[in-house]
Amino acid sequence: MMQSRTEEIGWQELSWTVVDTVEEVTASWRALAARAPDQPFQHPAWIAAWLQTRGRALSVRPRIAVGSHRGQCEMVVPLGITGRGPCSVLRWLGGDVSDYNAPLSSHELRSGFRAGEAPAFWRFITDLAGPSAVLDLANQPERIGGAANPFIADPVGEEACRAHSLRLATADAGLSKRHRKRLRSFERQHGAVACISVPAGPDCRAVVTQLIDWKTRQLDEAGRLQSL
Repeated sequence: MMQSRTEEIGWQELSWTVVDTVEEVTASWRALAARAPDQPFQHPAWIAAWLQTRGRALSVRPRIAVGSHRGQCEMVVPLGITGRGPCSVLRWLGGDVSDYNAPLSSHELRSGFRAGEAPAFWRFITDLAGPSAVLDLANQPERIGGAANPFIADPVGEEACRAHSLRLATADAGLSKRHRKRLRSFERQHGAVACISVPAGPDCRAVVTQLIDWKTRQLDEAGRLQSL
């Protein structure tokens, strides 16, 4: 028996699976897209085309999380993994050519998504679709279907989708115990960890130079403190 169209659905109630290809869930994904708010960047045809072009060039390994309720697809979270071990990142499929990244979800699912649930939801998704060291939540829209986007973790105003673009998802993916301890200490002092991948070339050299200069000043300061 299908649920009533007015019934709110919690994401914890869904039956979840993860697939590696769009083709495995195309029919149910299309059916969801037809009744979800207009999100063209989460349509299966768009994601499939992106995977054949940019995704292949970036060596993305698709990890598409699909949540169903009573046999009907209620949510699709189109993610993929790049890199490996401590350098692995779980990110939006198609995210490099989109500024509207969000889970595709039914009205019933979004209505049942409670305030403050986003961090727990994203940790669940990372455990489900990972393992990865970092979850990239870049460029989420502020609003979906005219309502506030409930999937933004720790919102800080209108720019929350960009200010919190990269969030630590799990520290267990290839990181040693010592590195996990240092990472958590860093987060306590400076806030959530953020990362960015810079391609080889002038930009990469500039970033490396900046990091070396910063570390040099840090070591100089430490030396001065020790000499006092």
